[in-house]
Amino acid sequence: MIGELLFDWVTEFILDLIPKRIRKVAGIILIIIGIVISLIAIPFSLLIGAEDTDAGLLIAILLAIPIVFIFLAGFVLILSTKDNRSMRII
Repeated sequence: MIGELLFDWVTEFILDLIPKRIRKVAGIILIIIGIVISLIAIPFSLLIGAEDTDAGLLIAILLAIPIVFIFLAGFVLILSTKDNRSMRII
């Protein structure tokens, strides 16, 4: 309960420090970076996963986690520029 309130307060504070135009541009840039990284990582993960080893699966998961966070951060920055607070992810 307290952790959730603190997290909401910190994210609101950080997002309020960044101007709306910069948030939108940064969000678009993060989404583009996520797309480029995923286009690089997917074939690499398929090649490693084709060997059917546990290390290949671990590397694929370790590559997927940052990509998901990059997309999530980009969408949060874009959605935080809207005035309607019900559209926010966080």
